[in-house]
Amino acid sequence: MKRISLSKWLVPGILLLSILLTSCSGGIGTTAETQTPAEPEVYNNLTLLISPNSDPDPNVAVTKGALIRMSAQGFTPEARFRVFLGATGTDYKDPAATGKTDAEGKTTTIFNIPQQWDDGQPLTQNELLIIIEVGEGDESLTLKISYINE
Repeated sequence: MKRISLSKWLVPGILLLSILLTSCSGGIGTTAETQTPAEPEVYNNLTLLISPNSDPDPNVAVTKGALIRMSAQGFTPEARFRVFLGATGTDYKDPAATGKTDAEGKTTTIFNIPQQWDDGQPLTQNELLIIIEVGEGDESLTLKISYINE
């Protein structure tokens, strides 16, 4: 089990992301000697731990059908949330997951990376967007993850 903590201010009031990554593969990151960004680590089981002020680009990749478990804290208490999957230039309308935060603003949900978009077209993009909206869209975050179509 690997744990990566990333913190970068987006916009005040948006979300801080710590990512708990579970994989059978090797390490992630770059060494001090190289200037080239590391290739993203590929996962078929990814757990996102989300809280205020998240980094939108965690440098991870998922495969077709990957299981995503999202645990969140620091959101508005007792608020409805929706999680959408998309890609640059695509529309998203049907949420991949929905739910409600508890009295402390925490929640957990599970969803899979689908094999096709809502319109029946296969996923062929190299980069996916995970869009999280809380309440009436007052709180939102978009995460970029790489997609490996195997």
